[in-house]
Amino acid sequence: MNVCFYFPYFKDAGVNVLFSRMAKSLSVSGNFENIYVVDYLDGSIARSIAELPGVILIEFRDGHTVNIPEKSILVMQSLLPYNWPKELNIKSNQLLFFWNLHPWNLVPSLLPLPGLRDLPRNSYFIYCLLSIFYIPLLYKIRSFVKNAISSNSLAFMDESNANYTFSHLFLRYNEVEFLPVPGEVPAASKTIPLTSMDKIDFNIAWLGRLCDFKSPILIYTLEKINGLAREYDNRKFKVFIIGDGPLESLVKRATQNLKNIEIEFIGHKSLNEVRIFLSSNVDMLFAMGTSALEGASFGIPTCLLDFTSERVRGDYIFRMLYDTKNFDLGHSISNSDISKENRSLNNIFSKVLFDYSSESKKTYDYFVNNHTIDVVNELLSNKLLESRLTYEDISSDYLKLSKLVRVYKYFRTYKG
Repeated sequence: MNVCFYFPYFKDAGVNVLFSRMAKSLSVSGNFENIYVVDYLDGSIARSIAELPGVILIEFRDGHTVNIPEKSILVMQSLLPYNWPKELNIKSNQLLFFWNLHPWNLVPSLLPLPGLRDLPRNSYFIYCLLSIFYIPLLYKIRSFVKNAISSNSLAFMDESNANYTFSHLFLRYNEVEFLPVPGEVPAASKTIPLTSMDKIDFNIAWLGRLCDFKSPILIYTLEKINGLAREYDNRKFKVFIIGDGPLESLVKRATQNLKNIEIEFIGHKSLNEVRIFLSSNVDMLFAMGTSALEGASFGIPTCLLDFTSERVRGDYIFRMLYDTKNFDLGHSISNSDISKENRSLNNIFSKVLFDYSSESKKTYDYFVNNHTIDVVNELLSNKLLESRLTYEDISSDYLKLSKLVRVYKYFRTYKG
């Protein structure tokens, strides 16, 4: 049996980095005959596997047919069935496996208007109201998801992805097996021989894109750190912002008056540059998703953040990566994440500053026990061998665009 990963994309981002890592790992595991990846010739995955003889690149070109190897399992990020890539040419008996890597992967946007697309996704009340007009569409998506799960062909990266998907599709579930995302163990993990962080300069970093659903919690966190810094007049707090994005100027404007901390925007860095920078300059990391694992892999105490497209109001509950449940690497912020006048961030800083080695070890141990390549490789291999969903199992009716979805796609294209 062969495995074929599909994710043609140019920039280094979460999904293509994940697929690249798993392709490399499976190629040396011996569990499968050949490992293929579908990507542009100069795409992110293609660049990362250029020197690997065990992974075979299948070139992707926009608007051109791509043939998937026979006797293979096609691994894709989960998607709404009517968004099936038009370039894919696969046979009816092609085995499929979907990895749900974002809460919105299987949830349709119900407002096909520029500027309003994310409103239903961020407000469950509005989503429920609009869903009345999408009953046939939601029925098709539910059937698709239930079929994929019963065929052992759909896995969720964490509990928050599963909860969001099922609640927005109005489905019930008893148990879901998770397939967490992996991180790579650096050649030399950062070792801190200190029992306390007793140096004057304390370097903090944010790692992630400055986009619509990440920037609000970043701004909120910087404001909280700025206020907390007043309690430590014997220390200097510096925050490095690693990453860029469309809201970079907004973040700069929103934080320009924070005088108790120094903020430096260092922009986008390659994955290798990120690792070098983290291991050499950073004492504590704030991040979500796979970015959090980059810090944890070095034993850097990592505070996990959740996402929202709206301004964070109230007192958000901060938590360390090792305190998360069911592999949750960030979820949509709700009322359960707010607790009036909580001191979660103060408590975290107190532990990190005065018991650094313990916090470093707990972070690193969580990463090793749950997110290393070897751990995820075994889980993924078993799931791929159990997968039974084929392309012909997806009803052709599910692949058709409804009138409302066609309107939505028209507006997205028009806006673009």
